[in-house]
Amino acid sequence: MSSQESGVGQGESSPQLKAVSRVSAALAGLSDLQAILRVGLDSVCDLLGARRGAIYLADEESSTLLLRLGRDLNAVEGQIDAKTVSKGDAETEGDAAERGLARRVMDSGRTLLVEELSREEDIRQVGLATGELTREETGFFAGVPLRSRHKVLGVLEAVGDAPRRFTSDDRHALTCVGELLGVAVDRAEVLEQLSRGRETYQRLARYCLVAQDEERRRIARELHDETSQSISALALNLRALVDVAEMSGLSPQLVERLKKVESLAQQTGYELTRIINDLRPGLLDSAGLVAAIRRFAHDHLEAQDVKVDVAVKGSLPRLAPEIEANLFRFAQGAITNIARHAEAHSVWITLECSPEKLVMQIRDDGRGFDIS
Repeated sequence: MSSQESGVGQGESSPQLKAVSRVSAALAGLSDLQAILRVGLDSVCDLLGARRGAIYLADEESSTLLLRLGRDLNAVEGQIDAKTVSKGDAETEGDAAERGLARRVMDSGRTLLVEELSREEDIRQVGLATGELTREETGFFAGVPLRSRHKVLGVLEAVGDAPRRFTSDDRHALTCVGELLGVAVDRAEVLEQLSRGRETYQRLARYCLVAQDEERRRIARELHDETSQSISALALNLRALVDVAEMSGLSPQLVERLKKVESLAQQTGYELTRIINDLRPGLLDSAGLVAAIRRFAHDHLEAQDVKVDVAVKGSLPRLAPEIEANLFRFAQGAITNIARHAEAHSVWITLECSPEKLVMQIRDDGRGFDIS
């Protein structure tokens, strides 16, 4: 648009460009969809001199346009959040003619500009019947589709009291605003989907952790109540057999073999107890995370002459069982790797607590490995 057509001097921005720039800046600088839509609606209404305006967003499930935002809506139009425009009833309701026009913008996906709603020629030009506008409308109507990725996500409409002659620059500016607001709506929907997906993933991960921990509890309980008791009884019976064999004067070779079987039974019992504690240490439930980590590190590292230092910075409250179990598994894996591979002399385990987060750090002075 030339400066003569717009009445704007050299070096000055046209009203249309200013409106587009405001919406573009809002899209780049704001994250709240409602705030971006408010800037877009106000910019269009200010540009056109509209008395009132509204933004409708499409609801795919119900095939309706839900009134998301309004400017200077009067009492006849009712509550913003409650109003809808649907394919089935928008044209037959007749309580607000521009709602039928908004539906047409949504269905066509094209900007709709009516310079004078009371003029028959303008009414027929946009495909409306002469009697379809039931209220005495004398002003203009502008309807802009909010588009993104070739999809109409909503409609912005502006209505004025007086007729208005729309220029090509008006149409281009309104189209640009519609595209920008469409991107904002699309971005908000994508972020909402990502948020829902993240929440679903977190729920599933929490469920898996709880299910895994419950299964570990069950296995540990069965091993303790059944297998461990049987091995303990076996070891006691073997001890009794050794005593009987020695008192009866049986051959030294047989006594020695019985003692070896007894020792094997006792060693199996010790290993089974270790497995039970690895599956679900009782200290984790009774004394908490720090005590369970300290005990596990003592059993697996200090027996190899590795010095262990466990420190807590801040106040560590009792956490949810699945969180404590997950943190313990992390420490358990790190300690096991150190015992098997690090050849370390000292290990430092630090839990740093704050109201926002808990950081666990496990370091050793072992030989490490080449991460490349």
